[in-house]
Amino acid sequence: MTYVTRDARTLYVHPLLALAAAAGLAVMASTEDPKKEDVLDTRYGPVTTLGNGTARTYVSVDSRGVPVAVGVALSEGVMQGLQTGHDHHENVLSFPDEAGDTPFQHVTLGWNPAGHEPAGIYDLPHFDMHFYTVSDEDRRRMSPEDPQFQEKGERLPGPDYVPNGYVAMPDVLVPMMGNHLLDPTSPELNGNTFTETLIYGSYDGELIFIEPMITKVWLETRPEHTEALKLPARYPSAGLWPTEWTARFDEATREYRIELGGLTKRDS
Repeated sequence: MTYVTRDARTLYVHPLLALAAAAGLAVMASTEDPKKEDVLDTRYGPVTTLGNGTARTYVSVDSRGVPVAVGVALSEGVMQGLQTGHDHHENVLSFPDEAGDTPFQHVTLGWNPAGHEPAGIYDLPHFDMHFYTVSDEDRRRMSPEDPQFQEKGERLPGPDYVPNGYVAMPDVLVPMMGNHLLDPTSPELNGNTFTETLIYGSYDGELIFIEPMITKVWLETRPEHTEALKLPARYPSAGLWPTEWTARFDEATREYRIELGGLTKRDS
């Protein structure tokens, strides 16, 4: 089962401090602007072709160079010229070096022209974006050629490492992806039409990906969508982990942006 400038949506703000000038003059904070937005910059990964457009990863950093968000950017042209049929199409995207303080190592960007199982739920044309915390090489080793593939796939993380409310659904172990953990309260699992959802993935007892999954029709509405993630009590590795995800259209770059934001330092 398989389940992008305004350079970042998340901005850090802090009180504007009064600083003493060399001549002894005080710089007073403006009463009209008591907050100062931190400077943001966005660094991009390599570009790949998708449809009639392009896709690339990005990392938004604050003025200290600390990541505040990671994401995938799709140019407007992506929505035209996509493959048709029933096959799953996938691009592997690498991150720029600035993602190093996060757990994410690469993204698989999937296009599903006819969706996938289960029928009546996810069988709509959609994109899936697996933000992996393992290397591309390790991901490719998740194969039935490994005699322990099924055992490793079914070995779930300990309860503290499973995001709040998520469960492993039957028959969602996929080669070169892993197991898929779903939120049973998601609208599409309760009689509503699938538009967007957020999935976690695991393999061999560890969380290995976070996956926004989005229909083409919904993304083309250019949503301004931000949703808090359901989080685990503990994390498999120390680093900057996301607390929310966003889907929006960036007017400055003319890109659809799907982003994991609110990066927060976590201990393992």
